[in-house]
Amino acid sequence: MLFLVAIAVYVNWGRPNISFETSGKDVVVHLETLADYPTHIDRIVIAESDRPDASVFESRSEDHAQIHRFKVHVGSNDVGILHPVSGTYQTLIPRGRNFVLLRNETYRFTVCEAGKCRSSRFTFK
Repeated sequence: MLFLVAIAVYVNWGRPNISFETSGKDVVVHLETLADYPTHIDRIVIAESDRPDASVFESRSEDHAQIHRFKVHVGSNDVGILHPVSGTYQTLIPRGRNFVLLRNETYRFTVCEAGKCRSSRFTFK
């Protein structure tokens, strides 16, 4: 049993956590480490769950930006949703000023840190 726990810890070690908090029509995507500290996140992708190659939002950081959380909602979202504690993000997708998330659609949120990625799905109700 202890061996299985050690394997689970090893597999998940170093991967950023993703959790969701619904507040009215907004969804806050939490990326904190130990529920308080910002996490170095190099890449953030929001994609249609059934088509992971169809990204609606993708942003990257070349300077190991640190971020606590970001907020999205059903409808039009500005590409400037990321507010890092330090560092900067460059939005790769979309090329315009905003992107749209649809009600009753499931999206895959993926965050990467030093090449280790974690994904989690969320459905907007």
